[in-house]
Amino acid sequence: MSGEYRRAVFITSAENWASADMEDDQHRFGVDVIHDGSSVVSIDGRAIRTPWSSCAAATGVLQALRQLPLMASPFDVLRQVKQRLHCTHLLDLAALAIAAAARGNGQTRYDVALQLSKTDGIDRREGSITRNGAVVDHWLLENHVIRRPEPLSGLELARASRWEADHLRDLAAKDAIFIMRRAELVSGGRLVDLNVFDYAKDMDGLRDVCFTFQSDQIDTARRNMGSTRDFSQAGDLLADLG
Repeated sequence: MSGEYRRAVFITSAENWASADMEDDQHRFGVDVIHDGSSVVSIDGRAIRTPWSSCAAATGVLQALRQLPLMASPFDVLRQVKQRLHCTHLLDLAALAIAAAARGNGQTRYDVALQLSKTDGIDRREGSITRNGAVVDHWLLENHVIRRPEPLSGLELARASRWEADHLRDLAAKDAIFIMRRAELVSGGRLVDLNVFDYAKDMDGLRDVCFTFQSDQIDTARRNMGSTRDFSQAGDLLADLG
């Protein structure tokens, strides 16, 4: 699939708990956090639709976040753990839920839409991210280098976390960059037919990037054939949340 990539993230928090849910073509995950006002008391992941048979087991790795102090920036949460040992998406959602718990009660939905194209050797991904239906920023990336929005122009998106630590104080803006940097990375999956791979080990170039591609899982993790959906034309992301 080429065309438009879409991702939705819904974050909600109330007294002593918070949750975050995500859905895109390849994934549907959720994380629930219970806290005591200062640190994480319990955390549980929900692996609802996954690309590999091993992904669901990554929910157990989230227990490494128990007792973690609440932090208002999701980037700060990631800095406390060895990220590659986790499911990338479960860990991102945990970071967003913990950040929401630190900030207080509320609900926020982010939606990303990126149009993919490739001409003259330039991989372009152009689109927007919205917060509760209002556009936050318009984005343009060429070969993974940010051209828009202007404050980030010239940065590789993978380096955005270092930039935000030095320059960005607005927490909602941190969330938008946090979500977009993952969406841009995963959007490239629309250019690959995962169903041609029987096992994760068949994509050896990804070894060690996340939980499934660690040595303990990569050789036995099977492709969940037919699990990818195409939300570019129709279908509501996170429709199961009502």
